[in-house]
Amino acid sequence: MNTVQSTARLQKPVYTPEDTAYAWLCLFFAFSYCQATPIKENPFGAFLLILAMYTAGFVIVGVKKIKLSPVCIISTVSSVVIGSALILTDTAFLMNLSMAYSLASFGYFLYAALGNRIENGFSDYVFMDFVKLLFLFPFRSFPAIFSALFNKSTKKSSMILVKILVGATLAIFPTVFVLLLLSYDDGFRSIMRDLFDFKFDDLVKLLSSLWFTLPLGMYGFGLYASSRNNAMKNRFTAESCKAMLQKIRILPGLTAIVSVLPILFLYAVFFTAQWKYYVSGFTGVLPQNFSYAEYARQGFFELCAVSVINLFLIVSILFFMKRNPTGKSFVLKLITTVFCLCTMVLICTAVAKLVMYISIYGLTQKRIYAMWLMLLIGIVYLILALGQFLPKIKTVATCLTVAIPMFACLAVCNVNALCASY
Repeated sequence: MNTVQSTARLQKPVYTPEDTAYAWLCLFFAFSYCQATPIKENPFGAFLLILAMYTAGFVIVGVKKIKLSPVCIISTVSSVVIGSALILTDTAFLMNLSMAYSLASFGYFLYAALGNRIENGFSDYVFMDFVKLLFLFPFRSFPAIFSALFNKSTKKSSMILVKILVGATLAIFPTVFVLLLLSYDDGFRSIMRDLFDFKFDDLVKLLSSLWFTLPLGMYGFGLYASSRNNAMKNRFTAESCKAMLQKIRILPGLTAIVSVLPILFLYAVFFTAQWKYYVSGFTGVLPQNFSYAEYARQGFFELCAVSVINLFLIVSILFFMKRNPTGKSFVLKLITTVFCLCTMVLICTAVAKLVMYISIYGLTQKRIYAMWLMLLIGIVYLILALGQFLPKIKTVATCLTVAIPMFACLAVCNVNALCASY
């Protein structure tokens, strides 16, 4: 029993002073993020937070003498470029998306730099990397931040900081309570306002920030701790993922064909019935009994939903359909290609209708977002179709490589200025 306990103690991660410093930084970053939200009100602060996080990441890499891979460099550059949208645009939607991308990209930077990728290079297993990164690693080492904060090598200084933080936290609630009680006096309120420029909303934000700082800090350091310890390194490899894919491919080709035939029949009837209606978008002639707005909007969201459903069907077939020993399947190529062509036809008609609408009424934010989304979906389906005939194409990695620059262009182009200058 003693031997088992000794072995467990030996296997317990030992954190260095640098790890302790990063644990405190995680709490600081978490608090800063809470204070920066909503992002639209503090865009410059949010951008500085991104730069500070990557600075800390590069210090960690430098201390550990790790050579950065091209993926880490791409992550850094794309985060800074896309993160710059926080100060280049005033659109809350793009700001929030840019911030979300930069945070996820920074997590991937640490994850990849510390040697946890399933497969190096241009890999299709990047989606599994993100599953590990976002959902497994942080919670696997969720309480690890406490071990790092109370590291033996820095225990004395850590305890001093903890005592200060605990005292400050305990002082917050009674101080606020007494402050509210004494605020009935106009003279007292005036003095406090002059001393601290006190606002009740600022107090609420501070308390909410303190409330979320610890769980967010635990999440961020948990990701770092699992990446540092190479958690699940042997459980998730390219070979194990390939073996897993082989096991779940149980759907016979005939079953797959029968399951998609009703949908393909509906597409055939739909295209036949609506041929003149949709061709009008390419000829620039508005159908009778339609306004430009009605013509552009009608069916748009339905087309988007159909595109997502088709993508789900294609991915399901790619994952679950049986292949021959060489990994090739004519049925798989046929089904995927037909679905991709049908979807691209729908997207092309929607784009043509939207172009006609824009030519009459001009650009707006929503029209730019809609056009960008349809172009991205069309490119994704084109890559999926080509991947059936060019096996060397890494479809997932290629789609991601296209999507990131496209999103960067959308984020930094200043959508409002583009609409105004059109």
